[in-house]
Amino acid sequence: MPPINETEICAYVAGLIDGEGYFAVIRNKSEWLKTHTKRGYCDNISLTICNMNKELLVSVQHILKRGDIVTHRRPNKPPSFTLRFYPNALRVILPKIIPYLLLKKRQAQLMLSLLNIRQKHMKKKLKDEEFHNMLEKFRAEFERSHIHESS
Repeated sequence: MPPINETEICAYVAGLIDGEGYFAVIRNKSEWLKTHTKRGYCDNISLTICNMNKELLVSVQHILKRGDIVTHRRPNKPPSFTLRFYPNALRVILPKIIPYLLLKKRQAQLMLSLLNIRQKHMKKKLKDEEFHNMLEKFRAEFERSHIHESS
């Protein structure tokens, strides 16, 4: 079998994301955050690919050299697995796979935009209020995109 090139890898991963993946912006509100941050919460950004076949996810993790695998055990059911990517990995992966996404292209584009906005904010090129206004606009558009694509 000939070696697999980067284009084929990106297209394959895009297919997995279209079929088994989801993008998430989850607002975390813990007691610690309430006392140690101005807003009292933080937004966690991730891409998760779910599958019952751990070897598949390990292969993708190995090829991309990124991501964390979590095992989910449920009573009387076989385990399931998730491969999760966080912001630093997403900044590298998304530009490569966006051209090959069919169903979740808009969500991936929005996610990459949010990551870029967040990076500017962390470098203090955006004021807190400016960043949070943009984040709320992103969340609203992301929700519209997610609802539209899943129907």
